[in-house]
Amino acid sequence: MFALPEGSVVDLVATRDFYGVFDAWSGCDAPGTDAATGAPTCTDVQTSFAHVPTVRARFKKAP
Repeated sequence: MFALPEGSVVDLVATRDFYGVFDAWSGCDAPGTDAATGAPTCTDVQTSFAHVPTVRARFKKAP
């Protein structure tokens, strides 16, 4: 698990032996109000899933 700044771009790379699921989650882990400001938190929590497909490549010999 890791955190990225808002607006980050991530490239998903699959190898021929790997198939997985990428789970992107944005929001906070403690819904309620911010203790310092009293502002509401977690007003826009989004979760998205993307399958990471198995990628196969074939190479031709140079002529």
